[in-house]
Amino acid sequence: MTKANIDFKDPVVSILHMTPLAVAEVAARVCYDSFDKSNNEDMQNYSIGGKLPVIENSDLLEDLSHVYFHGSVAEHVTVSFHIKGVSRGCLHEIVRHRMSNISVRSTRYTMSNLLIAAVIAYRFKTPAFFVNKVIELDTLITVGEVEIFEANNIFASLNNHFDKNGLDSILELTMTKTQIKMFKDVNDVNDVDMDEIYNILTKCKSKRNVGDNFKYIVSDNFSTELVFTLNLRSLSNFMKLRNSDSAYFQIHHLANEILSQIPDGYRDIITKKK
Repeated sequence: MTKANIDFKDPVVSILHMTPLAVAEVAARVCYDSFDKSNNEDMQNYSIGGKLPVIENSDLLEDLSHVYFHGSVAEHVTVSFHIKGVSRGCLHEIVRHRMSNISVRSTRYTMSNLLIAAVIAYRFKTPAFFVNKVIELDTLITVGEVEIFEANNIFASLNNHFDKNGLDSILELTMTKTQIKMFKDVNDVNDVDMDEIYNILTKCKSKRNVGDNFKYIVSDNFSTELVFTLNLRSLSNFMKLRNSDSAYFQIHHLANEILSQIPDGYRDIITKKK
């Protein structure tokens, strides 16, 4: 994904769960008392308390969604997506879709490894160590020179913060007592293996709410992860607004990725056939 000559990482999208389409078709046929008009024999014979019929597509639901605009029956079907590698800026666009459920990776709880890398880089005066960890941890969605530039800016901001507070104070803010003891046991600066220290510290239990004092470094280009659940009516609205050239380029790209994952029978209800 490229915009204005800047390269961005592509998001990864996977479907966690889909409600069977038959749930919405049963709802629709209850409305019109039309079970006998189905082409599916199991749907024709369905009765309350019986086994849910299996259907892969539904002409009835397509017509109700795009011809008769009885879209409420599509609300009985939800799709849950696991999405990784979208920016915080894109997340701001996603959360504007109020008829959805969103669970997002917490920066407060998940910044520990990044901050440990920053403390090590600060202590041993090696900014490149922090920059490499930013890249290794997929912290940002930018790629190449821009990613390195942003990582250096983050370290400069943290370095200033660390200077003002002093190392002992910063250790209290970023590490547990166990981690602090391990960190302070490293005395030989000349022969220290920073990766080894990092690996030891990050395997320990991390400090709770570690990001509380450092969320100011989180920019729109920070990468995040979420589970996103919508019913088919809301997903149809999402596609109309976001799978458009006028949408923010990152959410437009995400909408394409989401649509590519959806089976044909569901897609026909979400988007009208041309």
